[in-house]
Amino acid sequence: MPDDFKPYEKLKIRPEGFPPFATDDEDKIIVVSGERFCRFQVDDDDGKAILCSSKKPFNSTTNLRHHVNGHNVETSAHHNGRPTQEMKDESARLIRSLMKEAINWKKNNEKRMDYSSSSDERETEANESQESEREEIVSEETTQLVKNPF
Repeated sequence: MPDDFKPYEKLKIRPEGFPPFATDDEDKIIVVSGERFCRFQVDDDDGKAILCSSKKPFNSTTNLRHHVNGHNVETSAHHNGRPTQEMKDESARLIRSLMKEAINWKKNNEKRMDYSSSSDERETEANESQESEREEIVSEETTQLVKNPF
């Protein structure tokens, strides 16, 4: 397993800030070898784009693909058997990118909190933060794992 996967493999919940899956030329969802979290984009009740409610990691990429297909979409063709070096490199690039996205999302949201103009807004945001305390803890662990993966 490449070193790039170590922090990712330790995650117990999908961090906030992960982008939705990309699609290929045929609009099929691209799931690369080693991925463990669903990043399928759905609309919430207000029509806002959010990611799938399944935030826990899947045991394997195959299980993730089956789950994604359950969203009534197709996943792109994938290689059976041992991944090629090219596939490993692609996976490592994606995992690094996902982890950076999560860290950037966290930094940007911390800045928004600093720029809140009223204490009521800060209090509301603090209450919302407490409700998602588990996700925040995982997000902090993600940051620490990326900074020091060993």
